[in-house]
Formats: sequence, C-alpha cells, structure tokens
Amino acid sequence: MALIKIQDIKIKVGILYQDKNYIAVNKPSGLFVHPYKKNSGGELHLLKIVRKQTGRYLYPIHRLDRPVSGVLLFGLNKNSVRDLQQHWNTDLVVKEYLALTRGKLEGDGVIDLPLLKKDMEGRTGPNRNFQESRTEYNLLAHLEDYSLIRVRIKSGRKHQIRRHFATIGHHLLGDTTYGKGPINQEYRERFGHRRIFLHAHKLVLPIGQDGSPTTISCPLPQALITAFYQLGLTSLQINEKINAEFIPPTNSIQSDE
Repeated sequence: MALIKIQDIKIKVGILYQDKNYIAVNKPSGLFVHPYKKNSGGELHLLKIVRKQTGRYLYPIHRLDRPVSGVLLFGLNKNSVRDLQQHWNTDLVVKEYLALTRGKLEGDGVIDLPLLKKDMEGRTGPNRNFQESRTEYNLLAHLEDYSLIRVRIKSGRKHQIRRHFATIGHHLLGDTTYGKGPINQEYRERFGHRRIFLHAHKLVLPIGQDGSPTTISCPLPQALITAFYQLGLTSLQINEKINAEFIPPTNSIQSDE
C-alpha cells in the first residue's frame, strides 16, 4: 500500500493554545504524532503537518496513540521542553481523557497495576521490566451497556489506559489491539466509524506566569458527539458530563504481587 504523502494533501489542525514556548493542537484520530518508521519522511504525521502549518520548528513533549484524538502539546524551543518534562509525571501536570468502555463499571476507581514494558512482552525471567502505573477514573454515566468515564493518568505508560481497562474486563470501545472483535464490530456497525472511543480532553500545565496552571481543553470530535446522541444524551447533558469536576477516587484495584 502506498504511503500518503503530505505534499498530496492539504490539511490543517486546530490550534488550541500558543505562547512563546508552547503550542497545543487538536490531534485527529488516525494520525501518528511523528514518523512511525525510519526513512518515512514523506508519510503523513502530525509533527510535519503542524511544522508546515506554523512555519516553526517543533519539539515533541509527549505522544498520543495513533487512534486517539485530543490535545497534543509541542515545545517551541529546547529549554521549554526540558523545563516542562521535569514536571510531566508530577501533580503539577494533569492529563485527562474521556472514554467509553464495555460493561457497567460500579463507580469511581483507581487501577494501580504495574505494566510490562512493551518491548519486554513475550519474555520471561527476572529481566522482565514492569513499570508502576496508576490510572484514576470517574464514572460519568451508564449508557445502555457501556460506561462513560473521565480518566486521569500520571505515569503515561504506552497504551496505559487501554491496557488497564482491558485488564479489568472493561476494554475501550473500538480498541482493535486490546478489545474484542465481535463487540468492536457491533460498535462500528452501530456508530458508523472505526476509531477508538478515547479522547485526550484536557491538559493542565504549570506554564502560566510564575508557574501558575494553564488549562488547555480540546472539544470532542463530531464522531463521538454523534455516538452520544445515539446513546440518548442531549447536547446539554454531554457538556455537563464532560465538564464536571474530577473527584479523586479512593476505590483501588491493585496487583496481587
């Protein structure tokens, strides 16, 4: 299959925030953040799109999986990237997502389960490298046999949210890697799209004057809004649920080790 060349496509992404040090954009589902493979310089990816759109050299600060949409932050200089990355996994940075899972979660919770590094999968023995991983979530609503949740993570392991919810039997709808084929097929047929139901909704960053918090929010894609309508939510109900205050949960699911 031929690669999609950026010069063949005119595409722009929404700018959510920009100052002298950082720029945040609305990442569409289906795009890699940066080149997926070596020597794939002509392939369409977000970093190249935003560089072309802004005329600026950009430095990636974090990543979102290819099927995930939402707020994605780049640095405009090396010093700003270094300064923010020092705080990236601390309480000064909030990374918040919206997701729809299969099944009915009982309430708010914490998934505190170590995750094996992706490059260690399939290995055995003492050299396997597990990483501490913590995922907090608020249950926003039961929508038929699904659960709408708001998720916060601090550690940001690869596929952390997707792997954690699959581990507890509530995989994310549309997740072709960790989900179940028949349920995903039903999801595609009902809602008319193939993307995962996971959206990076909000970042709170210590980048304001004197390190004060700055909140950057990203609107829901139309495909997910349409799915909410099909599940019986009105526009007002959608806004109320996604903008509700996050309540730190106490119910924890932990490893037996």
